[in-house]
Amino acid sequence: MTCGWSTAVCLREAGLASAYVVGSDGLRRELDRAGVRGTDGNDAEAVVVGCDECVSYPHIKRAARLIRQGARFVATNDDPTFPTPEGPAPATGTIVAAVRAASGKAPHVVGKPHPAMFEAALGDRDPAAAVMVGDRLDTDIRGARRMGMSALLLRRGDERPQHHETEVTPDRVIASLSDLLNESACHDA
Repeated sequence: MTCGWSTAVCLREAGLASAYVVGSDGLRRELDRAGVRGTDGNDAEAVVVGCDECVSYPHIKRAARLIRQGARFVATNDDPTFPTPEGPAPATGTIVAAVRAASGKAPHVVGKPHPAMFEAALGDRDPAAAVMVGDRLDTDIRGARRMGMSALLLRRGDERPQHHETEVTPDRVIASLSDLLNESACHDA
């Protein structure tokens, strides 16, 4: 379940039929599958910002103008960076920050740790009966805890611990998803 999928679900449930998208083709496909038509025109009911390596000044300018004219501002997530072999790279949150600064409006953020993504994924299910498996304490594990869910941190052996970065702790730390089948590979956080 991705931020794009969750955003599409949230827009559909809000009854929004059109969106100007600053984001990837994958995000556009998710919105289209949910019945939210992509548009470049003034008929956008929402401006959806996701990650896009090809974002440019005209995208930010149009998004800000549409938001100031009344379109809802929706962000798939607000992660400032994501890890790469070369070090942290700008992520969705950096684009969201630019649109926010240009529009003067705060977005509705769907992705983790915000509740909308968890609510879309859970549907009518009890959060206490679900488990979040994630690789970030600040988004995955924090969001799960806010929802009352159990949480497993996926951390490969070569990654440095993040525990000093947040007060949130997982129920368990695992090195791979296959560890879910092998209880002895799990250890307390």
